[in-house]
Amino acid sequence: MTPGTRLRKQLDRNAAFGARYARNRVSFQMTLDIILKQELDVAPLIGHGVGIEQIERGFQPAHTREDNARKVAVRFRAPRSRRSNPMEQNRAVPELGAFVSLDHVNLTVPDHARATAFFIDALGLTRDPFRNVGTRNMWVNIGTHQIHLPLGKPTRFGGEIGLVMPDLAGARSALDKLPATPFGEGVTCRDENGSLAVTGPWGMRLRLFAAGTLPSVYPLALAYVTCDVPKGAAAGIAAFYEQVTLCPVERGASQAIVRVGPDQELRFVERDAPDLGDQTVHVAVYLTRYNEIYARLKALGVVKEADNGRQFRIDRIVHPQTGAPLYVLEHEMRNLYHPDYRRSLVNRALRLD
Repeated sequence: MTPGTRLRKQLDRNAAFGARYARNRVSFQMTLDIILKQELDVAPLIGHGVGIEQIERGFQPAHTREDNARKVAVRFRAPRSRRSNPMEQNRAVPELGAFVSLDHVNLTVPDHARATAFFIDALGLTRDPFRNVGTRNMWVNIGTHQIHLPLGKPTRFGGEIGLVMPDLAGARSALDKLPATPFGEGVTCRDENGSLAVTGPWGMRLRLFAAGTLPSVYPLALAYVTCDVPKGAAAGIAAFYEQVTLCPVERGASQAIVRVGPDQELRFVERDAPDLGDQTVHVAVYLTRYNEIYARLKALGVVKEADNGRQFRIDRIVHPQTGAPLYVLEHEMRNLYHPDYRRSLVNRALRLD
């Protein structure tokens, strides 16, 4: 038997298995063309919610030897066809400013077993298998974004984290069961305006949206972080992000929405009695015009950790003209030379429960 014949038989077996494998309850499915001349690389798919086992199992036999192409069935919903006409999109594409990605939110937790039960078992997210895999910290992958959970006194964040989920029904089912386990203390879940309002361990607040119900580039994503701020603070916060960090801001009567990445936002909402939490959370972003923005922030006196060539940190938001403090929120500011920028993240494509 020639190598070509063996390959063809293996592809036929994989195709038959892939057909059976496709009959599961995950609704987001599409077929992507994988062209062997590398028109589309496999690595980004793995980083965006596609498991390598799905790529291997889904190969279909080629119809012709000349085109040398294969098709792979993957559990992934793309936002649009690669061949679609950009003039036919149903919404205007919002412009970005200096911030190009909301990378992660950092929350300290006292117990990784409870964190694993909530984020991994219930929400169906994935612990990063390559970075911080020891006992002191754990990174949780959310498509191309993350939540970082170092051990320590629990962060009581006075705000809400919004996630886009590919399997909201599965997450709801698992969350409903979690309180009956030894790891479910304080966990609640309720339907609210088409989303799930979730209280996690140690009082952290999340809101889960089914993919397709919230604008999102990917079906699994960190969509926004909402911060409760005092009355009268939103206008100054908007000016800070517009004038200092050079980000587009949508202003409201009592809120400021900062565009920090494709379909990603920082939302600052005024409350009569804001829950300011412990003010120890930090939010990491990637940005361009790095040196210019660093100089602006240094002049305002808000730099907490100096530039090391890859990142720096600020510890508060102030009025750009007066320097008056407006809100305590630590930012980890990363440039595009940071080694983690666009690092492929492993995500489970299917729930295994």
